[in-house]
Amino acid sequence: MKKLAIISATAENWQKFESTYEADLLFDKLKNQISLFAKNTNEPWLVTSMNIGVETMAAQIALAVKEQTGLKLECVIPFEEQAKYFSEPQRDRYFGIIENCDKETLITTTKTKNSRALAVEYMVKQADIIIVGHPQSPEIEEIIENAQKPVVRLFVSA
Repeated sequence: MKKLAIISATAENWQKFESTYEADLLFDKLKNQISLFAKNTNEPWLVTSMNIGVETMAAQIALAVKEQTGLKLECVIPFEEQAKYFSEPQRDRYFGIIENCDKETLITTTKTKNSRALAVEYMVKQADIIIVGHPQSPEIEEIIENAQKPVVRLFVSA
């Protein structure tokens, strides 16, 4: 079993960005990366903490290619009420993905200042390869760098 972690901060203007040509290009690039990983790996897993943006985009891709590739999806939830900070359409997308994932992992029951870092730490430990979307906080960048695992960076201009 091999795991691919998708880690990305949510860009402030994600809602505007997600309906642009650049978002379509990002989607295609991410889909190619995920599909290649899944097709070339025995028992492939994608792990994501379900932040709105690149992470939920990757989770949707994982579900879309699941039947053709055997890819499994693990949704890592940093804290129980994560979705309450999302808009209604984002919450609907979030819960639709969670409902169809293969494994759900809750990191903390309540939101703390390090819930996100704990989720990233968990994903990095699980992962064989890491894809990083939008730039991270210095604390999370340090977790990623200290992992000493292959990292693919897909910085977006959102």
